[in-house]
Amino acid sequence: MTFKNIILTIFLLILFIPIHYALLNIPVNQIDESLNASVLIKEKEFTKPIEEITILATIENPVNKRFVLYLLKKEDIEYKPIQTMGIAEPYSIINLNITIKTEYLGTPYKNNTYALVLSDEAGIIKGKTFLLQEDWSKYESNTAETIAKAHILLVPAISLISILILMILIESAFHRHIKGLLVNEYTLNSLFFPKLKDRPYEEKIASIMMNPIFWIFELLLVGVLFYFIFNSINNKLSFDITAQLFAISGLSAFLFPLIYLGLVWFLEMKPLRFLWSLFLFGSVSALFAFILNTLIGEFILSTFFSTLASGSLILVSAALIAPIIEESVKGLGLLVMSGHHEYDDILAGLFFGFAIGVGFSFVENWFYFASKTNPFEIGFLAWIQLIIYRSFFNSLAHGAITGTGGAIIGYLKSYTPARKYIRLGFLAALLIAIPLHSLFNITALLDGNIKSIDLSLGLPFVFNPLFVVFLTIIFVCIYFIGTSNRLKSMVNSR
Repeated sequence: MTFKNIILTIFLLILFIPIHYALLNIPVNQIDESLNASVLIKEKEFTKPIEEITILATIENPVNKRFVLYLLKKEDIEYKPIQTMGIAEPYSIINLNITIKTEYLGTPYKNNTYALVLSDEAGIIKGKTFLLQEDWSKYESNTAETIAKAHILLVPAISLISILILMILIESAFHRHIKGLLVNEYTLNSLFFPKLKDRPYEEKIASIMMNPIFWIFELLLVGVLFYFIFNSINNKLSFDITAQLFAISGLSAFLFPLIYLGLVWFLEMKPLRFLWSLFLFGSVSALFAFILNTLIGEFILSTFFSTLASGSLILVSAALIAPIIEESVKGLGLLVMSGHHEYDDILAGLFFGFAIGVGFSFVENWFYFASKTNPFEIGFLAWIQLIIYRSFFNSLAHGAITGTGGAIIGYLKSYTPARKYIRLGFLAALLIAIPLHSLFNITALLDGNIKSIDLSLGLPFVFNPLFVVFLTIIFVCIYFIGTSNRLKSMVNSR
């Protein structure tokens, strides 16, 4: 900076000092409404959850004094400054084109009072108040109509696709004729009455997970969770809209995990009952993770991190508490299943863990779509985009993370000298899965705060999807390593 520029900067600062001060909150009764101003609010039809309203105003400063012009908003019993509009020179007339951003808050009608005020360093405040009336009834009716149309179209379509996939999987399972360690180990009869005589107790416990009676119990537990979720939504919206949103979100949350489950099953020569049982266990583990996150997570935050700001609390919860709880709960399914003789190598562990992960994501996503988001608040199109994004990426991420941990246990089971340390393998799996889950959550938070970064190539940089790609690469690499090891094992056993 040159000497001339320094002198000019100092001069401007000195010139601006008399009028550069911050206006604090003003009690309602302290605004002198003697300001000569006219305000025209342009009519606006609200069609999106966030809208901009244009205000045209003309303000006169009739005295030989400079003022700072502010826009204030009434909140409770005082006005709070929200924007500095400029400087009113002596004897000047100012024409303003003001844009006020507003959003849908769940009610069809909303009134807010604003004020344009002139203020100086002596505390003289002259103002002009005006009422901004918002009518969101048209937006509500349009959104409700869109939801109804989407329900008519999407629910049958997704249902048919899901039923078709399930039929293909079941039909393929009947024709695969997978041979087990025992004679006729995997038949329709053994599904309900498994052959457990003279089998190790660990395998007997693992077999409980694959019994249809246990499946019904798991489905009932998940049903209880969504019963309360449905009622919580119904308290805010009508029964018809609640039912429509619940159906769309539930079927959408189920479709991608089901597709992923089908793909890995065709890659893994294990009975379908294994992957389906672990998928259901993952769904139930989401319920218990939700309970533990609510109880233990809030206790830890209030006890050890109570002095942190809200943003820091969110980071601690997402990067530390949630990954530990969720991966531990999901990992219990792998620990139980590790007692079965079919859990015998890296590939088995990879796919068993993947099945748990996508089952977990199904319930977590359904809960998020139905309870944590609202198409009225974010817009129906944004809601559908969110469903597609989370169903595709989050399901893949949860599957890859837990699958990576499962591969660790599978490796220990396939390596004879390490089999006696299989319980420690569960801890090793957590030491891998928890950091990956933590990084996944951190990248999601980054994307929530930073939409894009201008790189040298001028391309948008999205952290979370890129990290999911990284997880997918890890999954594929483990798959090829596991395939190679299995082929070597098959050659050596001949």
